[in-house]
Amino acid sequence: MASFLSPTTAQGQTITWWVEELEKRTDGKVTVETFWDASLLGAEEIRDGVRDGRVELGNVSYAYTPSDFPLSSIVEVPFLGDNMGAQTSALNELYATDEAFRAEWEDKQGIKVMSFVGVPPALTGTKEPVTTVDWYTGKTVRASGFFVKALEAVGGNPAAIAVPETYEAMRTGTVEAYGGLILDVITPLSLHEVGGHIHDPGLGHYASSTWTMSLDTWNSLSPQVQGIIEELNAEFPNQLLRNAERTEDEACTQILDSGGSASKFDEAEIQKWKAAIGDAPMKDWIAKATAAGVADPAAMYERFSGLYTSAQSAEYADYVPGIERCAGRGR
Repeated sequence: MASFLSPTTAQGQTITWWVEELEKRTDGKVTVETFWDASLLGAEEIRDGVRDGRVELGNVSYAYTPSDFPLSSIVEVPFLGDNMGAQTSALNELYATDEAFRAEWEDKQGIKVMSFVGVPPALTGTKEPVTTVDWYTGKTVRASGFFVKALEAVGGNPAAIAVPETYEAMRTGTVEAYGGLILDVITPLSLHEVGGHIHDPGLGHYASSTWTMSLDTWNSLSPQVQGIIEELNAEFPNQLLRNAERTEDEACTQILDSGGSASKFDEAEIQKWKAAIGDAPMKDWIAKATAAGVADPAAMYERFSGLYTSAQSAEYADYVPGIERCAGRGR
């Protein structure tokens, strides 16, 4: 197994649980050798490593090869919501029931998805508290993915800076804020030391990750082992949420104890940003899905949105994002 993550992250802890449970439930017949922190393959290499059999398991981020995953970039359409459990559930259900969406991974990549990994809302960190969209005008902000276009829509200047280089960019003033990160990633990178005022601008989810297996490996396993893995995959999302809650709350404590703050834009400011962005992200995704051969992309998005809404109002109705819990503690 290759991962670019630390095993201490919520996703890393959940993968560790999955691996240990697989070994336990198969009575040691299946074992996994783990390589963390990009020690075997870098983040941009894991997709190919799983696909060509250098590793059997890996956490894949489609964002490193976005042109190969036009349908999976459905998560980049902003303002859907901020419920991590609902996003994971909706993506898993779409993968299970939509042939075109599943084919993007299995037929075109040779990869079997164990579970999609939802992400909390994208956050921004600054040296001062920020409460309005207007603050971004003229500011240089570390950004990636759809957050680049979101910034441009309100007069911000996005800077393509790698995550590991963000601390130095903030320290030296190369950027005035960092965006597109999640709560329990901010503190391990010590970003709260150079930008400890964390806010949720209300854009919602910005990406997703994926826990994967080589399709060839999957097909080589016995039905019994496949059944055990399917049980683990079904348990994976809730295990992820439990781990995320713990790591987010630990990060919140560090941020607040260091003199930082946590907040979320009020609804009027979110609507201001939504109006500025318009429907461009949806149009971009529909164009990519159409080029990928989907006959009715709007129907696919409507189904995804409906699955999300159903999960948000049912199984994950009690979910509260870490930034919201943290903002409550800081009041």
